[in-house]
Amino acid sequence: MGKINELLRHLKETDGSDLHLVAGLEPRTRRKGALEVIDGWPVLSDEQVREMMQEITTAGQWDSFAAEGDLDFAYGLPGVARFRANYFLQRRGAGAVFRIIPEDILTTEQLGLPEAVVNLANLDQGLALITGPLIGGVLFKLVGPEGAFILVACLYCLSGLSALMMGTIKVNAAQKRESVFAAVVQGLRYVKARQLLWSVLVVAVIINITGFSFHTTLMPIFARDVLDRDSVGLGLLLSFFGIGALVGSMIWASIPNLRHTGLLCILSVIGWHGTMIVFATSTNFYLSLGILMVTGMMFSSTLVLILTVLMKTAQPEFRGRIMGLRTLAI
Repeated sequence: MGKINELLRHLKETDGSDLHLVAGLEPRTRRKGALEVIDGWPVLSDEQVREMMQEITTAGQWDSFAAEGDLDFAYGLPGVARFRANYFLQRRGAGAVFRIIPEDILTTEQLGLPEAVVNLANLDQGLALITGPLIGGVLFKLVGPEGAFILVACLYCLSGLSALMMGTIKVNAAQKRESVFAAVVQGLRYVKARQLLWSVLVVAVIINITGFSFHTTLMPIFARDVLDRDSVGLGLLLSFFGIGALVGSMIWASIPNLRHTGLLCILSVIGWHGTMIVFATSTNFYLSLGILMVTGMMFSSTLVLILTVLMKTAQPEFRGRIMGLRTLAI
């Protein structure tokens, strides 16, 4: 397996992203978007390319390529890197492309992404909060609860069938994977030693009890008994809440170099619960819509700021575990 591994090592050492092998051309690497011929290598024939390609495949994989003319798999070269490989046929003969898989996931700081972009990635269910309740309320009124739930069940089944159609990639080099339980334990130990992190997670648990129950459990009762509205009215109420949530998320995402996130997070929590109290005193449907829009802004602000504090405070290697704990908390 010397030839193909030699080229893959060269790809890693020269900081390339892709290795291209095509019959009728010299081996080439892609660096910074441009293809470069590898010095010292001649033009490869179809037979030479196939020999190199077969060096790192199993008998079953090679038989699959011979039958289908296409093959995707992952290949690990110990001490070098892992690669995503694609074998194909073209006019001159066989060809292959290897894409190096980075061992370390770059942080947002290393990528040079502004904080506004990070906050934009943390938008939480904005469009779902707007369209979901409204469509659900209309369906409930048109086809009744049975029809609405049957339609939802059909959509879930369709999603499941779509997932079954997804392909898989075989990995040649076995890698030791950390268990989910061990990752959670490590995350808890890391959070325990850092007051700001566990304080923010405690806030997340509290709002999960006091805040989320407002628009998931109490809202339908309030819409029916106080505002005297049917399912469409409830859908409008929750949609305005979602509009406010989306607007709040977009506002925070547009602010570069956000400061005092901890203080802003506390104020958002207070504002969220404060507007819920104001909403509880309203008996006018249209006034309630406006109040709920503000409540939605406070809701999304709380979630975005919690995420921002966690991402800015946690070390890069622990961010995945911290986000997992945050998901458990909310």
